[in-house]
Amino acid sequence: MNNISGTELFNWYQQARKTANLANIELLEIDMILTELTELDSLALKLKIYQDKKQISSQVSLEQLNKIWKLRTEKHYPIQYLIGQCYWRNFCLKVTPDVLIPRPETELIIDLVQEIIAQYPHFAEGNFLDLGTGSGSIALGLADTFAQGKIYAT
Repeated sequence: MNNISGTELFNWYQQARKTANLANIELLEIDMILTELTELDSLALKLKIYQDKKQISSQVSLEQLNKIWKLRTEKHYPIQYLIGQCYWRNFCLKVTPDVLIPRPETELIIDLVQEIIAQYPHFAEGNFLDLGTGSGSIALGLADTFAQGKIYAT
């Protein structure tokens, strides 16, 4: 764990807002990074009540935070890779550049399977195969939705 002073983090936040605007990146992404990588929550960020704290726990140093933000603003690196996770359906999935980031459209696959199962309920206890699994999102979504089925992911 690292510690960053509230003043340092507040200054970083103000600079990050400027670079986000210049790079046409939503300001919300700054908050996402900070809420995932530090002890701060969205309310503390919104009210700026952290700036007088002597120490704020962080998974990364201020230098690493700068590098992460540069990757986002200069190289348009996906935020999910920067924070190491992706929220999908009711899951928080670990993601790295080794796998594709599950998209909201991927959720439609589970929805389509649910529609088919509604027409053919006996399929719910069948076998499901997720080829080229990657992050595991489809297999996890199927397992969560069809607990009585057998899910194979490879």
